Amino acid sequence: MNQRNLLFSLSLFAVTADLALAQGQEPVVTPAPVVQGPPTAADSPLAKLSQLEQEKARLEQELRFLKDRTKQGAMARMLQDKIASRKLELRSIDAGTTPSAASNVPASVLAPGQEPKKARVAGQDEVGNMTADVAMTINGRNVTFKDLEELVAYQTAFSASGNDELRKARAVVELLRIETAHAKFAENAEKALEAAQQALKMLEGGKPFGDVAKLFSKMPGAEGGGDLGWVTRNSYHGLAIERIGFNTKVGSNSGIFRSPLGYTILQVVKFEKGEHTPQAAEEGSEDQKAANQDPRDRDKLQAKIILIPYGTDVAEVRNTQNDVAMGNVDIVVRNDEVMAMLPAMFRASK
Repeated sequence: MNQRNLLFSLSLFAVTADLALAQGQEPVVTPAPVVQGPPTAADSPLAKLSQLEQEKARLEQELRFLKDRTKQGAMARMLQDKIASRKLELRSIDAGTTPSAASNVPASVLAPGQEPKKARVAGQDEVGNMTADVAMTINGRNVTFKDLEELVAYQTAFSASGNDELRKARAVVELLRIETAHAKFAENAEKALEAAQQALKMLEGGKPFGDVAKLFSKMPGAEGGGDLGWVTRNSYHGLAIERIGFNTKVGSNSGIFRSPLGYTILQVVKFEKGEHTPQAAEEGSEDQKAANQDPRDRDKLQAKIILIPYGTDVAEVRNTQNDVAMGNVDIVVRNDEVMAMLPAMFRASK
């Protein structure tokens, strides 16, 4: 009878605790009913105290388990609700680095009847209006051979950048992202440049980088002094930030440059030179093995950033990257050689 009463009491406690925790409350522990019987040695005060301490320890362990279980359940439900409420959006871009690369964006990411715009070669009159250094125009903005060469040259500094065709394609994609955003917010971009010039002047006057970042930068983390974190080769930060970062001395500030989101200034805080890893050098294909033998692939730097977006905020500018991903860009190239450098989705069929 005593065991049945104890099991009933503990079951009631578990259910009550679970419900209380689900409501954000602490459970109220109700003592188990005391069953009277003839006095025994186990009924002595010391024996009862020992039993109560053991029961207390067991109930505390049960309570911790219930709390953990309830928290995990609440987080799982919150994550499930968040995922269910999000609208799935797919974007893709084909760098066109292999002969078999698809030339079109998958139909699933395009609106009905929408096709990626194809680049075209400039006519004689258009070429006549181009200065000799212009390789192409992107939404009416000039891209020079120097712009392309700088991004390609940076990539030759490390093996993992691939072959020359891949380097050119990556350089073009980066410039597509920069010029598409700049063109869309051309009017506001002039104000952004003025703000960047003011920020640089303050830095040159000796004002701490973190203080200037708090005043001007719109990048997440600006309030904390503009910490960008670690930048590696082939990182998601993009070629523009990588190229400037790895060519700026530790403790120095870069000048103003354009990245895909806006006018940018970096301060390099720390640089760590990559080290040769024998095990990594023996993994993968022959090309990968050769690339893994180059320690420069594992170089990394820590930096701070001041970012002043072309538009009114970073999110607004970031949305323009969808135009590049979906092929909604007007590109006019100088000649067929430049056409061959474009991602496959933008190349005109011959």
